[in-house]
Amino acid sequence: MLTNVRSIPNCSQSKIGFVTYDKFVKIALELPGTTESVSKQGPSVSRDGKSMFWLKNGELLCVKLDWENHDQLLEGHPGVIYKTPHFDSYPAVHANLDLLTEDLAKELIGICWDGAHCKVKYRRQPKAEN
Repeated sequence: MLTNVRSIPNCSQSKIGFVTYDKFVKIALELPGTTESVSKQGPSVSRDGKSMFWLKNGELLCVKLDWENHDQLLEGHPGVIYKTPHFDSYPAVHANLDLLTEDLAKELIGICWDGAHCKVKYRRQPKAEN
């Protein structure tokens, strides 16, 4: 039996910039095939059973991406989108909850929704030497 996400302390009221976690989830759940659940990482949203994003420790938004969007978001939104060593070989990022705007939240949701059905290479191939 799944735990109700709203019953986990601080989850429903965790601020994500200009939106709460509830608003972030509400935006995602408007897309086809999305469901809300609690995974081993914490409250999460999936598309057709494939993880899109999750909230770790009630405040750290983790978003699964493809490598191309991963790189573009890290480069285009420094300080808002960032990595930790834990995700070095995995195409996921963290979003700074105090700086994430609603527009960027919608962009992240769209990107992870689009990519959720694709098989993602977890490790990058080494760049070829010239």
